[in-house]
Amino acid sequence: MDYFSLFQLPVTYPINNKILISRFQKLQRQYHPDLFAYYEKSEQKKALYNSSIINKAYQTLKDPLKCAEHILFLHHYNFHDEQYIMRDTNFLNKQLELREELNIIEYKHKSNILLSKFNQYLNKEIKKYKILIIKQFNTKQWMKAAKTLCRLQFFDKLQKQVEEIEEKLLNC
Repeated sequence: MDYFSLFQLPVTYPINNKILISRFQKLQRQYHPDLFAYYEKSEQKKALYNSSIINKAYQTLKDPLKCAEHILFLHHYNFHDEQYIMRDTNFLNKQLELREELNIIEYKHKSNILLSKFNQYLNKEIKKYKILIIKQFNTKQWMKAAKTLCRLQFFDKLQKQVEEIEEKLLNC
């Protein structure tokens, strides 16, 4: 299903969040299951189904990484096919290096300072790849965008690990 069509939005990246929220709220006012409480069971089920699709579509489009993945899906790219990342041995090595570095940082003295520097590096990489994927989407370079999205997802996941480690260090 094309979530952009559901919200009557152009397929763009990044998405206009204000318009997305407005269209989401309009559809929810139309299809929210509570509005069908006194209707027949079949109508209630239909409303529940429609509402769940609307919610899933909204959750997908409001998240930049999921939105990018959805755009690729619309252009017939099976993003979960690991070919996009497995052929890039340089990036695989970079992933291993960064994970190893994060593991070392976690157990070092004054790791909060090192974590901060590591996080700054991640932010810089994420910013670089966000700019790149916008250019790739605008020029319809779907395969390159898929590879860039893999990198963005990796850095996003690594950033979440940094946040978990910071939380853990704060609680010590």
